[in-house]
Amino acid sequence: MKHVTLFVIAAMAFFVSSFTIITADNWLADAGHSHLGFTLKHMNIADFHGSFSSWEGKITSTKPDLSDAVVDFSGDINSIYTGVSGRDEHLQSADFFDAAKYPKFTFQSTSFKKTGDNEYAVKGNLSFHGVTKEITLKAVNTGSVESPQDKTPMTGFKVSGTFNRVDFGISTDTPDAFLGTEVTIVADIEFAKG
Repeated sequence: MKHVTLFVIAAMAFFVSSFTIITADNWLADAGHSHLGFTLKHMNIADFHGSFSSWEGKITSTKPDLSDAVVDFSGDINSIYTGVSGRDEHLQSADFFDAAKYPKFTFQSTSFKKTGDNEYAVKGNLSFHGVTKEITLKAVNTGSVESPQDKTPMTGFKVSGTFNRVDFGISTDTPDAFLGTEVTIVADIEFAKG
């Protein structure tokens, strides 16, 4: 019986020493040092630009190269900013985003695949205006540093992609010749490891 007990203890010790606990790292977006915006054509002759001032984002990953990352973003539709207050209010109205009924947008990734040295294809579900559609974004890692203030690891991404506003029920009666249907996402985001 003594030999059996010693064998069980040894086997358990081996199992515990062989078991590695994988912990996930969280990278939180620093909105104060980032830009989350969009562009689309007006009258087919010029791009006009907009952004959101109230949003948050997080990357969760267990791998140092972020190749298994999960991305979560959400933001306040009422924080849309185009530089013209009247246009901002119009975009927040039922003619466009209908912020009173649909106050938030979200993006949740379903895959994060490395496509180059510093490039990733981020597929996920974009939800706003009561509609959820799958889109694919391109994310380029623009570098990683350690904060000189508190030694926190930091990393940056330049993100781009497109979606069709009509697919989300946004101003479907507005012709493309007046307001482009293709919306381009443009973002430069700093993340700090939390």
